[in-house]
Amino acid sequence: MEVQWLGTATVLVRNGKDVLLIDPYNQPYNKLFRKITDKELNDVKAILITHPHLDHFTKIDRFSKQAGNVPIYVNDRGIRTARKRHYDTKNMYEIIVGDTLEIGSLTVKVHQGLHCDLDKSLFFTFAHRLINPVNLARAAIMGVQQKLTFKIDTLDIFCFEISDGEKTLYLMGSANIYQPDVRPEKIDMLVYPFQGLRLKKMFPHSIDILGYFPAPKVLFDHWDNAFPPVTTTMELDKFLPMCEETYPDTHFIVPCRGEWYKV
Repeated sequence: MEVQWLGTATVLVRNGKDVLLIDPYNQPYNKLFRKITDKELNDVKAILITHPHLDHFTKIDRFSKQAGNVPIYVNDRGIRTARKRHYDTKNMYEIIVGDTLEIGSLTVKVHQGLHCDLDKSLFFTFAHRLINPVNLARAAIMGVQQKLTFKIDTLDIFCFEISDGEKTLYLMGSANIYQPDVRPEKIDMLVYPFQGLRLKKMFPHSIDILGYFPAPKVLFDHWDNAFPPVTTTMELDKFLPMCEETYPDTHFIVPCRGEWYKV
């Protein structure tokens, strides 16, 4: 089983010819952003959504069609949001915490997640981006869309435990969960979304979370380095040394797009 990061929170999980697409996003907001290509969607058997926020769920029906009308697994709020946005929902299937999906050679278990805090300090960290009038206009549009049609409750978020029968990958949808009631017995790789701009808050917070989900490998994704929150790079130069010092036996991966990493 292998995993690849495609920018923002988008991840591919591959086991032979069975491929899962998780939280795809294709709306460019800067010159560095690369859209997901048809080739990258080859062999996708299903799409999984951790939560129906704008940067995880925009125009999700187009991804299904692009991949051959594959099923989209999302919570009830996601399906209701899709209807409000006039998306095609015929390939959408509701999932809840505790569900188990069998998708080809892969088994997916649905766990409860918790979204990171969307407090005022988060938005102040993006202030330098808003000096650009184009970014300001885009942010205003995204803000309206987020408030009106992509609002989620605290628990409207999943973590996915994905197994090929030998190895287990645990993917978190957002960086906020404490002492979970249910967790996998063994995690071979943790995919962790590091929303890292709130440095004082996120550094110790993330260190704690990594301790709740011990794994020999940790792959980072979803570094929110822009506003709107589109991830094109993974800037962990300040955080990575702290991880390696705290968990010296863990292999931390700062992914590059196009690279496959073994679970």
